[in-house]
Amino acid sequence: MSTNADSSVPGRRPILAATAIMSGILISLTLIELALRVIDATGIFVLSSDRRNLLRYDVIQHHDRGSHLAPIDDWRMPESCAAPTVTVVIGGDSWMREPEFGQAFLRSFYENVAMSRRPRNCLRVINTGTGSYSPSLIQIRLAKLLAEIVPEIVVISIDETDIMDEWVRYRHSLIFDNDNRLIAVPPFLPDLHEQIYYSVLDLSDDLPLYLLRILERAYMHGFYVPRVRKLLAERNMLASYDSIMAPQRSREPYKEFAEALDWFEERMRSLLRAVRGRAPNANIVLLTHPHYLHVAGPSERRYKFSVAQLIEKIAAENCVAHLAAADDFEKIHPDGAETAFRWPEDPFSHLRPEALSRYGAWAAKRVAATLKERQGGERHRTQTEGGACE
Repeated sequence: MSTNADSSVPGRRPILAATAIMSGILISLTLIELALRVIDATGIFVLSSDRRNLLRYDVIQHHDRGSHLAPIDDWRMPESCAAPTVTVVIGGDSWMREPEFGQAFLRSFYENVAMSRRPRNCLRVINTGTGSYSPSLIQIRLAKLLAEIVPEIVVISIDETDIMDEWVRYRHSLIFDNDNRLIAVPPFLPDLHEQIYYSVLDLSDDLPLYLLRILERAYMHGFYVPRVRKLLAERNMLASYDSIMAPQRSREPYKEFAEALDWFEERMRSLLRAVRGRAPNANIVLLTHPHYLHVAGPSERRYKFSVAQLIEKIAAENCVAHLAAADDFEKIHPDGAETAFRWPEDPFSHLRPEALSRYGAWAAKRVAATLKERQGGERHRTQTEGGACE
């Protein structure tokens, strides 16, 4: 009776209603908090970082492979071998970073070289592939590695993205010594939006409530970072599909992007000089692979230009081998481009794992042939003072 009487007192009902609403909100927020913690624990959506996100950036080599990967892959076949008789070093970007290429390369190269001799050789493959790398950064990584080891073969994968990665992202911050040798490529403004985002990931660990963490990330990802990206795009300093793949989509790339192409060629020459300086007797092999719109898709959208055109010229001028996967595309990918590429969800046309393995196996067979020729007595191609190859 008293309860009913109390509830009928003027002013009590709004208070009870507000209390019920607040209780409902608190219970809902508590359930959301618990759900976010469970989701984080299961790894479905991670809201607790290890505070190492910003460590991916490096003042010397711009950025590394991330804390989830080893700095390099170091594979041997047989695994137990201690003294490699053949060492192959691989450099490149995300196409090389994924393990499928390097592991398929290791197996195929071993089958085509090491197992053909008695006693069987010990093969070592060192993969330095790092996402978004291009010639300047590959040079930094290889120069450091080649100061410690002496490989027989250096394989360098050059991707379609490398021209404008050099022009848009890295040319602003290259650092040279007094002898004009590249010594560092620190991060710069084109990566500002990513650094802000990764800073938020690290700082969010300071927030005790997971609900606040997801709200902070939502604000940065959905509002603040897009504004920074827009600002960089207005200053032609944003690395995006439109800017990175611009030469491939141009009808007159040699005219419209003459400065960028010249810059890329100079960075390639610098890379080759650096490798030769550290490993003068190594066979250098440049590797290229087309993107989806080079070989498939609507004719009006097909790429008009390929980095392989420049690499063929650079390889000839510098007396190194160039293996163009475009020449053997149907052999490497018999099921076609639709099966090989992660297209259209990936506009940068990375290969699916199975296709990447086939590519690695093909590259190994072709590279192995160069080593067999050299061991068979053919003289390693060098450049004379007059610029000719002998």
